[in-house]
Amino acid sequence: MKRKYSERVKRPDILYGKTMLAATACGNIYVTFNYDSNDNPLELFSSLGKAGICASSQCAAIGRVSSYFLQIGGNPEDLVKALKGVFCHLGERSCSNAIGEVIEKILKIKEEEMRSIISDAVPVLHTEEG
Repeated sequence: MKRKYSERVKRPDILYGKTMLAATACGNIYVTFNYDSNDNPLELFSSLGKAGICASSQCAAIGRVSSYFLQIGGNPEDLVKALKGVFCHLGERSCSNAIGEVIEKILKIKEEEMRSIISDAVPVLHTEEG
């Protein structure tokens, strides 16, 4: 029986997100994680500083595949699990591992922001003693 795949979400004209810098064995990498207006993660870009063509192409490929995964409804925490712990010939500071760590940090920041918004919006009930 053929498996049914989720339909890919069309990319809106405007997204918002966060960009973080991380150090890798190949140099600095910038990772951008974008959300749509409903706070659904939708896109990932990664750009490696002054590394060679091969390392840069691998980072671009991770970004494209990750974006596609998110656009068909994939859980970003699964990206973290898949990318963290992937090491290269230069050691633990691989580009894949750095991208996974950045996604994890951005997800935590986003969760903290949402908690803050919710706690600010919920009124505190006071009771009178008497």
